[in-house]
Amino acid sequence: MAQTNPLKTIVKEGCFALTGSDPFVLKAVMKYVKKQNAYFICEATVNQVNQFGGYTGMKPADYAQMIQQLAREVDFPLEKVIMSGDHLGPFIWQDLDAKTAMDYSRELVRQYVAAGFRKIHLDPTMPLANDDRAAFGNAVIAQRAAQLAIISEETYESTRNDTPWSYRPAYVIGSEVPVPGGTETEESAAVTRPADLAASIRCFQDAFTSAGLAHICDDIVAVVAQIGIEFSDESVHNYNREAARALSDELKKYPDIRFESHSSDYQPPECLYHMVSDGVGILKVGPETTFKLREGLFALSRVEDELAPGFGFEPSHFIDVLEQTMLAAKPNYWEKYYHGAPEQQRFKRKYSFSDRSRYYFTQPAVVKAKQKLIKNLQGVEIPLTILSQYLPKQYDKIRSGELSNDPIAILEDEVQAVAERYFSEMRRAQAERG
Repeated sequence: MAQTNPLKTIVKEGCFALTGSDPFVLKAVMKYVKKQNAYFICEATVNQVNQFGGYTGMKPADYAQMIQQLAREVDFPLEKVIMSGDHLGPFIWQDLDAKTAMDYSRELVRQYVAAGFRKIHLDPTMPLANDDRAAFGNAVIAQRAAQLAIISEETYESTRNDTPWSYRPAYVIGSEVPVPGGTETEESAAVTRPADLAASIRCFQDAFTSAGLAHICDDIVAVVAQIGIEFSDESVHNYNREAARALSDELKKYPDIRFESHSSDYQPPECLYHMVSDGVGILKVGPETTFKLREGLFALSRVEDELAPGFGFEPSHFIDVLEQTMLAAKPNYWEKYYHGAPEQQRFKRKYSFSDRSRYYFTQPAVVKAKQKLIKNLQGVEIPLTILSQYLPKQYDKIRSGELSNDPIAILEDEVQAVAERYFSEMRRAQAERG
């Protein structure tokens, strides 16, 4: 008998899931999670990774190979890695007819499951080009999810022994799903009505049963709903447990299902604690980690500029290189998100919470500038005084001996601080439950 998917257990206590494909961020968080003796859950989204390469240029098998290589580099046990396919469905093919979009979606799911992804978010929640908008709703969404689940199950049965992960997939469902990567405004921070949550879960379960998949109803570990959190390029809507209380109470009727929170980036500690206490089993974080990496790179770039004249090296000009790349590179990943006058757009390209700069971190010019920045600062002893100015948190850790005075260690610490906030509040909620 196949091993039980560990998600079916850990989701009930609360778990941290990293959405993204940046190798530096993935590796930094993996190092932190290893110290916690926890599962490393990493999520690839349909626009990042798909059968055509996505914006990362990776297919699901490529992403899986990258994760396995990073695990080897940090000696992280593969049995504690859980790869997740996020928003698997026709999100990037909405302008196509239903048959074509769903055919692409089936192949998408097939490649994800064959590559060893064992957390599968079925997301056909968007109307397609020839759909009747008036008739589009839970029934259509659930039926399409069942079509994708059939492919997932068939692929698992035929490829289960081809990867290090032989246990069955676990599924995430839901009809009210935020779009990947945050929104353009904060207006969508609504809360799903309890009756709508119940109707959505029932529709998915009925559709699975009608498709001959009644057994996978037990493999549903989480549902995506609007729990009242969101972030845009310049604001964050914090979790309000009173506003979500009725929804949280409704979920208690399904003891094996938890909420999966999309866009939980930037939530403060107390909100995270309340979210886990109120039934959020999967805390997903993506843009905040690259936002913090970008902050660290900008701070080190300021340090580099100050040190360059005295040490005689040519600075990397990382900040300028990133800006020039975002303006010149095609396709453009920021313009439809960052509104306003040119000066306002320039500011948002650097400092937006939605962090569209992450789409450009793998561009050759940006990679080269980052490497030069790190090389320059590894070639000198960075004065503590300037670390105090630009990186005060890392300064304190370096002074106390917790952190080495090294640019890579400093950047890793910036990213790991995000994971620490989430893990700390999960531990707090778990301790209270006993």
